Amino acid sequence: MSVYKLTYRLKSYLSLIVSADALEEKLGAVTYPKGEPLKDIWHPLEASFYNRYNDNSEGKLPEISDWVGNMVLSAAAFQSLEPLLAPFGEFLPIHVNGVDWYIYNATTIYNCIDESLSSRNVMDGVVMDIAALKFNEAKLGTAPVFRTDYDRRMGVYCSQAFKDAVQAQGFEAVLFREDLTSPM
Repeated sequence: MSVYKLTYRLKSYLSLIVSADALEEKLGAVTYPKGEPLKDIWHPLEASFYNRYNDNSEGKLPEISDWVGNMVLSAAAFQSLEPLLAPFGEFLPIHVNGVDWYIYNATTIYNCIDESLSSRNVMDGVVMDIAALKFNEAKLGTAPVFRTDYDRRMGVYCSQAFKDAVQAQGFEAVLFREDLTSPM
């Protein structure tokens, strides 16, 4: 079984943006999905897409994008991936120019890190970065997408089955990194 870190083609595809004011207005606080269930407090938010690297460039609208480390799925991506993902997380609705999109909050947390092959830099009890990361794959469960406390739930990781499902649909904006410490 292979494990990949999800990253995105940020230079050629648009990224989602939600204002902090909208988060605070709708949720009562600036709250980002990081593995804790939010469905009970979530209210659909208005959002937009932008080009992170060139404000003057249009960029392509992705089927799968990112927002603060979470997958954002178009209606087509939601329809094709929802059966695979639903048991392991939650879909939080958002609206972009009147069109429904979904933030996927991966709520499955696997902490089966191979400590002999993993290391992180910690300062004053806070994880600053991950130098090496390896999961004990024999102990991983069946979740196609998951997080770990080892990196403060900042990264989202996936199985070969998820990679295959995304690639079968031709969704090109998401990348699958074998180097689990690679940045966005």
